Amino acid sequence: MKHLFCSLLLSVLVLQWVSAQEYTLNLLEEVPLKKIPEPSGLSYAEERNSLFLVGDEGHIAEISLEGEILSSAWLGKRDLEGVAWGLESETLFVLDERLNRLILLDADDFSIIQEAGIPEAGPYEGLCTDHQGSLFLVNQKRGKKAEKAGILEITPGGTLHHIRTGIKDQSALLLYKGHFYILSDTENRLYCLDRTGGIIWSCKVPGKNQEGLAVDAEGIFYIAQDSGGVTKLELVIKDEKDE
Repeated sequence: MKHLFCSLLLSVLVLQWVSAQEYTLNLLEEVPLKKIPEPSGLSYAEERNSLFLVGDEGHIAEISLEGEILSSAWLGKRDLEGVAWGLESETLFVLDERLNRLILLDADDFSIIQEAGIPEAGPYEGLCTDHQGSLFLVNQKRGKKAEKAGILEITPGGTLHHIRTGIKDQSALLLYKGHFYILSDTENRLYCLDRTGGIIWSCKVPGKNQEGLAVDAEGIFYIAQDSGGVTKLELVIKDEKDE
Protein backbone atom coordinates (compact mmCIF):
# COMPACT_ATOMS: atom_id res chain seq x y z
CA MET A 1 0.00 0.00 0.00
CA LYS A 2 2.83 2.36 0.88
CA HIS A 3 4.55 1.60 -2.43
CA LEU A 4 1.34 2.34 -4.35
CA PHE A 5 0.90 5.67 -2.55
CA CYS A 6 4.50 6.68 -3.33
CA SER A 7 4.01 5.81 -7.01
CA LEU A 8 0.82 7.86 -7.21
CA LEU A 9 2.49 10.79 -5.45
CA LEU A 10 5.43 10.67 -7.86
CA SER A 11 3.03 10.65 -10.84
CA VAL A 12 1.20 13.70 -9.51
CA LEU A 13 4.47 15.58 -8.94
CA VAL A 14 5.69 14.78 -12.46
CA LEU A 15 2.41 16.00 -14.00
CA GLN A 16 2.58 19.21 -11.96
CA TRP A 17 6.17 19.79 -13.11
CA VAL A 18 5.26 19.20 -16.78
CA SER A 19 2.20 21.46 -16.58
CA ALA A 20 4.41 24.24 -15.24
CA GLN A 21 6.45 24.23 -18.45
CA GLU A 22 5.83 25.86 -21.81
CA TYR A 23 6.80 24.00 -25.00
CA THR A 24 7.57 25.80 -28.26
CA LEU A 25 8.85 24.62 -31.65
CA ASN A 26 11.03 27.30 -33.21
CA LEU A 27 11.61 27.19 -36.95
CA LEU A 28 15.31 26.91 -37.85
CA GLU A 29 15.20 26.24 -41.58
CA GLU A 30 12.95 25.26 -44.48
CA VAL A 31 14.28 22.76 -47.03
CA PRO A 32 12.31 22.84 -50.36
CA LEU A 33 13.06 19.32 -51.80
CA LYS A 34 11.23 20.02 -55.06
CA LYS A 35 12.25 16.64 -56.53
CA ILE A 36 10.21 14.74 -53.91
CA PRO A 37 6.52 15.61 -54.46
CA GLU A 38 4.07 15.54 -51.53
CA PRO A 39 6.40 14.39 -48.71
CA SER A 40 4.37 12.35 -46.24
CA GLY A 41 6.71 10.29 -44.04
CA LEU A 42 10.08 10.82 -42.41
CA SER A 43 12.54 8.78 -40.33
CA TYR A 44 16.00 9.40 -38.88
CA ALA A 45 18.67 6.71 -39.27
CA GLU A 46 21.20 7.23 -36.49
CA GLU A 47 23.69 4.75 -37.98
CA ARG A 48 23.89 6.89 -41.14
CA ASN A 49 23.06 10.29 -39.61
CA SER A 50 20.57 10.86 -42.42
CA LEU A 51 16.84 11.04 -43.05
CA PHE A 52 14.58 8.79 -45.13
CA LEU A 53 11.62 10.45 -46.79
CA VAL A 54 8.58 9.01 -48.61
CA GLY A 55 5.88 10.71 -50.68
CA ASP A 56 2.24 10.26 -51.66
CA GLU A 57 3.17 9.42 -55.25
CA GLY A 58 5.44 6.44 -54.49
CA HIS A 59 8.80 8.20 -54.12
CA ILE A 60 11.41 7.41 -51.49
CA ALA A 61 14.72 9.15 -50.82
CA GLU A 62 17.61 9.31 -48.40
CA ILE A 63 18.57 12.90 -47.64
CA SER A 64 21.28 14.52 -45.56
CA LEU A 65 20.36 16.62 -42.53
CA GLU A 66 21.07 19.65 -44.71
CA GLY A 67 18.54 18.53 -47.35
CA GLU A 68 20.85 17.07 -50.00
CA ILE A 69 19.28 14.10 -51.80
CA LEU A 70 21.74 11.20 -51.40
CA SER A 71 19.70 8.56 -53.25
CA SER A 72 16.13 8.13 -54.45
CA ALA A 73 13.75 5.72 -56.16
CA TRP A 74 10.16 5.37 -57.34
CA LEU A 75 8.28 2.34 -56.01
CA GLY A 76 5.40 2.58 -58.46
CA LYS A 77 1.86 3.82 -58.02
CA ARG A 78 1.76 3.68 -54.25
CA ASP A 79 0.53 6.10 -51.60
CA LEU A 80 3.47 5.98 -49.18
CA GLU A 81 2.49 7.58 -45.87
CA GLY A 82 5.16 6.51 -43.40
CA VAL A 83 8.70 5.19 -43.09
CA ALA A 84 10.69 3.81 -40.16
CA TRP A 85 14.30 2.71 -39.80
CA GLY A 86 14.28 -1.06 -39.32
CA LEU A 87 15.67 -2.93 -36.36
CA GLU A 88 17.88 -4.99 -38.65
CA SER A 89 20.71 -2.87 -40.01
CA GLU A 90 20.14 -1.21 -43.38
CA THR A 91 16.40 -1.95 -43.68
CA LEU A 92 13.30 0.24 -43.76
CA PHE A 93 9.63 -0.28 -43.01
CA VAL A 94 7.34 1.65 -45.35
CA LEU A 95 3.59 2.11 -45.09
CA ASP A 96 1.42 2.01 -48.23
CA GLU A 97 -1.92 3.59 -47.30
CA ARG A 98 -3.68 2.85 -50.59
CA LEU A 99 -3.02 -0.91 -50.42
CA ASN A 100 -3.01 -1.07 -46.58
CA ARG A 101 0.34 -2.89 -46.67
CA LEU A 102 3.70 -2.81 -44.93
CA ILE A 103 6.81 -3.03 -47.08
CA LEU A 104 10.30 -4.02 -45.93
CA LEU A 105 13.00 -2.37 -48.06
CA ASP A 106 16.75 -2.52 -48.43
CA ALA A 107 17.92 0.94 -47.32
CA ASP A 108 20.78 1.04 -49.83
CA ASP A 109 19.00 0.35 -53.13
CA PHE A 110 15.31 0.51 -52.00
CA SER A 111 14.62 -2.97 -53.35
CA ILE A 112 11.61 -4.73 -51.83
CA ILE A 113 12.57 -7.53 -49.46
CA GLN A 114 9.07 -8.45 -48.30
CA GLU A 115 5.58 -6.99 -48.02
CA ALA A 116 2.41 -7.98 -46.21
CA GLY A 117 -1.08 -6.72 -45.48
CA ILE A 118 -1.79 -4.83 -42.25
CA PRO A 119 -4.03 -6.99 -39.99
CA GLU A 120 -6.60 -4.22 -39.47
CA ALA A 121 -8.09 -1.63 -41.84
CA GLY A 122 -6.83 1.96 -41.55
CA PRO A 123 -6.35 4.45 -42.91
CA TYR A 124 -2.89 4.58 -41.32
CA GLU A 125 -0.74 7.69 -41.67
CA GLY A 126 2.53 6.93 -39.88
CA LEU A 127 4.60 4.25 -38.21
CA CYS A 128 7.58 3.69 -35.93
CA THR A 129 9.41 0.83 -34.22
CA ASP A 130 10.83 0.15 -30.77
CA HIS A 131 13.92 -1.77 -29.64
CA GLN A 132 11.81 -4.80 -28.66
CA GLY A 133 10.76 -5.34 -32.28
CA SER A 134 7.21 -3.98 -32.17
CA LEU A 135 5.71 -1.89 -34.96
CA PHE A 136 3.38 0.99 -34.14
CA LEU A 137 0.93 2.49 -36.66
CA VAL A 138 -1.14 5.62 -36.15
CA ASN A 139 -4.60 5.87 -37.71
CA GLN A 140 -6.34 8.96 -39.05
CA LYS A 141 -9.77 9.88 -37.72
CA ARG A 142 -11.60 13.14 -38.27
CA GLY A 143 -14.68 14.82 -36.81
CA LYS A 144 -16.75 12.69 -34.44
CA LYS A 145 -14.64 9.64 -35.30
CA ALA A 146 -11.60 11.28 -33.66
CA GLU A 147 -12.54 9.77 -30.31
CA LYS A 148 -11.57 6.39 -31.82
CA ALA A 149 -8.16 7.64 -32.95
CA GLY A 150 -5.23 5.66 -31.65
CA ILE A 151 -2.12 3.59 -32.20
CA LEU A 152 -2.01 -0.04 -33.34
CA GLU A 153 0.91 -2.04 -31.93
CA ILE A 154 2.01 -5.20 -33.74
CA THR A 155 4.37 -7.25 -31.57
CA PRO A 156 7.12 -9.51 -33.00
CA GLY A 157 4.83 -12.46 -32.29
CA GLY A 158 1.97 -10.90 -34.23
CA THR A 159 -0.17 -9.91 -31.25
CA LEU A 160 -2.18 -6.71 -31.69
CA HIS A 161 -2.55 -4.05 -29.00
CA HIS A 162 -4.63 -0.88 -29.25
CA ILE A 163 -3.68 2.39 -27.59
CA ARG A 164 -6.41 5.05 -27.58
CA THR A 165 -5.28 8.67 -28.06
CA GLY A 166 -8.36 10.59 -29.21
CA ILE A 167 -6.25 12.99 -31.28
CA LYS A 168 -7.94 14.42 -34.37
CA ASP A 169 -6.37 13.89 -37.81
CA GLN A 170 -3.22 12.06 -36.70
CA SER A 171 -0.68 12.33 -39.50
CA ALA A 172 2.69 11.15 -38.13
CA LEU A 173 4.07 9.00 -35.32
CA LEU A 174 7.45 8.92 -33.58
CA LEU A 175 8.81 7.05 -30.56
CA TYR A 176 11.55 9.11 -28.93
CA LYS A 177 13.10 8.67 -25.48
CA GLY A 178 10.23 6.48 -24.28
CA HIS A 179 7.42 8.78 -25.41
CA PHE A 180 5.14 8.82 -28.45
CA TYR A 181 5.04 12.00 -30.52
CA ILE A 182 2.05 12.54 -32.81
CA LEU A 183 1.34 15.28 -35.33
CA SER A 184 -2.19 16.54 -35.92
CA ASP A 185 -2.44 17.93 -39.45
CA THR A 186 -5.76 19.70 -38.90
CA GLU A 187 -4.72 21.28 -35.61
CA ASN A 188 -1.12 22.07 -36.67
CA ARG A 189 -0.06 20.62 -33.34
CA LEU A 190 2.54 18.25 -31.90
CA TYR A 191 1.50 15.98 -29.03
CA CYS A 192 3.79 14.17 -26.58
CA LEU A 193 2.22 11.07 -25.02
CA ASP A 194 3.17 8.35 -22.58
CA ARG A 195 3.21 4.70 -23.66
CA THR A 196 -0.46 4.28 -22.60
CA GLY A 197 -1.66 7.11 -24.86
CA GLY A 198 -2.00 9.77 -22.17
CA ILE A 199 -1.17 13.28 -23.39
CA ILE A 200 1.74 14.84 -21.46
CA TRP A 201 2.00 18.12 -23.36
CA SER A 202 1.34 19.66 -26.76
CA CYS A 203 2.44 22.71 -28.74
CA LYS A 204 1.69 24.50 -32.00
CA VAL A 205 3.69 23.56 -35.11
CA PRO A 206 4.86 26.14 -37.67
CA GLY A 207 3.90 25.52 -41.30
CA LYS A 208 1.01 23.46 -42.68
CA ASN A 209 0.09 20.01 -43.98
CA GLN A 210 2.47 18.24 -41.56
CA GLU A 211 2.71 14.54 -42.45
CA GLY A 212 6.13 13.27 -41.35
CA LEU A 213 8.14 13.52 -38.14
CA ALA A 214 11.70 12.70 -37.08
CA VAL A 215 14.27 13.74 -34.47
CA ASP A 216 18.03 13.53 -34.98
CA ALA A 217 20.78 12.68 -32.49
CA GLU A 218 21.01 16.33 -31.40
CA GLY A 219 17.30 16.58 -30.63
CA ILE A 220 16.42 18.67 -33.69
CA PHE A 221 12.92 18.00 -35.03
CA TYR A 222 12.23 17.51 -38.76
CA ILE A 223 8.71 17.74 -40.19
CA ALA A 224 7.72 16.73 -43.73
CA GLN A 225 5.00 18.88 -45.25
CA ASP A 226 2.62 17.40 -47.81
CA SER A 227 2.55 20.79 -49.54
CA GLY A 228 6.31 20.42 -50.12
CA GLY A 229 9.65 20.25 -48.33
CA VAL A 230 10.90 19.63 -44.82
CA THR A 231 11.17 22.04 -41.89
CA LYS A 232 13.88 21.88 -39.21
CA LEU A 233 12.76 22.95 -35.73
CA GLU A 234 14.15 23.33 -32.24
CA LEU A 235 12.06 22.36 -29.21
CA VAL A 236 12.36 25.01 -26.51
CA ILE A 237 11.18 24.20 -22.99
CA LYS A 238 10.60 27.10 -20.63
CA ASP A 239 9.49 27.13 -17.02
CA GLU A 240 6.41 29.34 -16.66
CA LYS A 241 7.69 30.63 -13.32
CA ASP A 242 10.70 32.13 -15.16
CA GLU A 243 8.46 34.47 -17.14
